[in-house]
Amino acid sequence: MNPISLRINELIEKLFDGNNSKFAQKLGVNEANVRNYRKGTLPKIDFIIKIYENIEFNFDWLLTGKGEILLNKEDTIATPSQKELNELKDFKIRTLEKELERCEEEKKTLENSKSNV
Repeated sequence: MNPISLRINELIEKLFDGNNSKFAQKLGVNEANVRNYRKGTLPKIDFIIKIYENIEFNFDWLLTGKGEILLNKEDTIATPSQKELNELKDFKIRTLEKELERCEEEKKTLENSKSNV
């Protein structure tokens, strides 16, 4: 069996009490795929990405076997989750949109005052 399948098995056992359905549901994937990967089929890259995006754990451990399954608190603080990165991105977009609206209003005000002169 390939090492990644062995580690996926360990991940499911440790974080999902060995329940393929819970794991599949968390990732939004078909449970049959999870069973196949646990039996030794080498996972496709999109499956590995779904694990990375949906479960907080030490991703280096999954790929290399080095370190612990779970991240230390320091690692979690230093490495924001994909959800946190998306929230930050959305916040920045909203802030820029508000700033753009403010600039457009200021431009209209200046154009109106210029035409009144």
